[in-house]
Amino acid sequence: MSIHEHTPVSVFTREAIWGQDYNLSLFAKDFEDRFTEALQTALGLTSKPRRYEILRLFLGRSIYESSKDFNQDKTKVLFKERPIKGEFLFGNEDISTWASIIVIDGQLTHHAAMSDFKNRVEMHIDRGARLINSDLEEHSMGVITWLKLYSRRLSTKSSVLTIHSSKNEVVLRLGEVSQLFPSKKSVEFSLNRVGKPPHIALMGATSKGKTTTGIQMAKQIVDQSSIPILLIDPKGEFVQNGKLSSSIAKWNNSSITPIQAGEIPIPLDFLPNSGIGDTGIQNAAMRFRDSLAMCCRSVGDLQRNRIHQVIENIMRDDSDRSLDSIKDAYLQELNRENLDKDSVYARLNELTLLNIFKPTMSSSDFFSKSWVISLASVDSEELKKLIVMLLLDAAKTHLLRLPDSEQTGNIQSLRNLIVIDEARRVMASNKSESLVDLVRQGRSKGVVIMLLSQDPTDFQGESDDFLSQIGTCVAFACTSGDKGLSKLGNLYGQKLLPANFSDFELTTGLAYCKWPDTPAAKVRCWGK
Repeated sequence: MSIHEHTPVSVFTREAIWGQDYNLSLFAKDFEDRFTEALQTALGLTSKPRRYEILRLFLGRSIYESSKDFNQDKTKVLFKERPIKGEFLFGNEDISTWASIIVIDGQLTHHAAMSDFKNRVEMHIDRGARLINSDLEEHSMGVITWLKLYSRRLSTKSSVLTIHSSKNEVVLRLGEVSQLFPSKKSVEFSLNRVGKPPHIALMGATSKGKTTTGIQMAKQIVDQSSIPILLIDPKGEFVQNGKLSSSIAKWNNSSITPIQAGEIPIPLDFLPNSGIGDTGIQNAAMRFRDSLAMCCRSVGDLQRNRIHQVIENIMRDDSDRSLDSIKDAYLQELNRENLDKDSVYARLNELTLLNIFKPTMSSSDFFSKSWVISLASVDSEELKKLIVMLLLDAAKTHLLRLPDSEQTGNIQSLRNLIVIDEARRVMASNKSESLVDLVRQGRSKGVVIMLLSQDPTDFQGESDDFLSQIGTCVAFACTSGDKGLSKLGNLYGQKLLPANFSDFELTTGLAYCKWPDTPAAKVRCWGK
C-alpha cells in the first residue's frame, strides 16, 4: 500500500470529520463519568475537565496499543445518547494530526467511506476506556499516577505500565560520622545490591541518638534515589503547627507533606477498589478486621465476622468508602441484631470523631508522594496503633501487588521508603502481619522498611525469617532481655550478651552495628 493510500483522502475532509456525531458505548459513557469525577477530585478542580480532553485520552490510549485483533464489530457495542461533535472532539489545530493517525491506524484507503472513519473512532474510544479501566484496576492506582506513568511511555509499546523507580545505587553511611571504633576507618555500603536485604533497624534508649541517626540515613536514601518517603511519627517530633520541624525541616525536599493526624485527615482511601477481585476483597477485609480487633478489647468471633462482612460489602459497593460509612454500617448491623454498641464501634467512633482518614486519594497516588504523619494529637495508644496498622495494610495491599522492581546489573531499583518510629507498637505479640509481609516480600518490590525501637526485646515476638530480612542493624546503648537477644543474635550472626549493649560498651555516639557482608562492629555514628 502506497503512502498516498495512508493519507487522509478527499472524503475525510475537515468539514466531514467535524460534522459527525461520535457515539459512546454504554461502558465508555459510564467510565467517562467516573474518570472525570476522579480526575476533578484528585486535582482539586472547581469545575469538571473538558469532555473532549477525557475522550481524547481514551482515543489515544487505544491507538497506542497494537491494532492486531482490533474488533470493529459495532453490533457488539451498545451505544447511548449524548454523542460528541467532531469539531469538539478533534478541535481546529489538532484535527489534521488526529485524522492522519486514525487513517493510518485503520489502513483506510481511498475506497473507505466516512462511516468507516467514524466507526474506527467510536471503537477506539470504547476500547481506550476499557484499557484505562484495566490499567487502573490492575495496579490499584489513581488517575494522577496513571497520567504520570503513561506519559513516560515514549519509546516502547508494552501493554504493562512501567512503575517509576530509582535505578541509582544507594551508598549508605551509618550516621553523620560513620567510622569504625577505634580505628576511625570510614564505613559505607551499598543498600540496594541484588540479593541483599535493604531493611534497617535502629534501636537505643531515649536520648542515645537512634532517631537522629535514622533520620540522617533516611535522608541519604531519599537524596540519592528520589523515592517517596512515608515517616510515621508517633511522638510528633517532626511536625509542629502543621509544618515540618526538627532535623527533617532542614531537608532540601519541598515535596514532603506534613500531617498532624486528628487535626488534618490523612487523605488515603486505604481500602482497595472492587476491581481487585474476590480474593483481594476477602484478604483486604480480613486485614482490616484483624487490625481493628487487635486494637479493641475482647473482640469475639461474632464481632469479627460482623466487621468483616461490613468491610466486604463496602468494598463491593465502591461508593462511600469513608470511615463514617463503615461505622454507620456496623451500627446498623448492631441495631438489626438488637445489640448494644461494642468496643469495635467505639474504636470506629474514635477514628471518625478525630477525622483521621479521608478517602480522597487512592493508595497508588498516596504512596507516590512523601508524607510525615504525626500522631502526637492522638491520646489513645490503641488508636495510634490502629492508625499505623491501617497505613501498613494499605501499603502492603498496594506495594506488594506491583511487579518486581527492575534490576540493572547488581542494583535493585528502589520505589518507596517507609520509616516507623516507636515500632514496638506494631512488633508486639499481636503484631502487624502487613509489616511482616512488607519486610519479607518488599525487597523484590523495591521497598525499604526502617524500624526504630527501644531495644532488642521489641523483636522477641518476630520470627527468625523476619529478622533475616533486616540487612542493617544499628544498636545504641539500651536494655535487653534474653529472648530479644536470642532473636537478634541470628541477625548479628553470633551470640549476644546484655553487655554488648551496655552504656559501658556503647558510650556516647557509639553503636554496635551489623550491615550486609560484614561482621558486627562498633561504629561511631555521631559525636567525637
